Amino acid sequence: MRGFRVFDTAEKKYPKNEFRVNQDGILFILTCHKGYVKADPSRYIVEESTGFKDKNDKMIFEGDIRIDGKGQYGVVFYSAENMGFLVNWKLEDGSYQTDDDLYESTGKNYSR
Repeated sequence: MRGFRVFDTAEKKYPKNEFRVNQDGILFILTCHKGYVKADPSRYIVEESTGFKDKNDKMIFEGDIRIDGKGQYGVVFYSAENMGFLVNWKLEDGSYQTDDDLYESTGKNYSR
């Protein structure tokens, strides 16, 4: 199942408010008093679900940090060029490797 979540950069957390993204990509947040209001795009980051779950049955989103069996960290991102989600792994030697290995990890999935 595909979906979205929103990260609030000011509060450094995922708000529990309901939100909507319109066809133009504009984010609206549900407030108690005003209903849906246009959100400040510099404050919120919309993250798309990859549609896949890790071995702990948690949905994997872009921006998530994955850890492989060797303890290497990678960040999930969307690649328009590849038309899909990839992981940018930081290797032990400090270099980076990009691949589509969303599954072969320890299943640890960390959000911001």
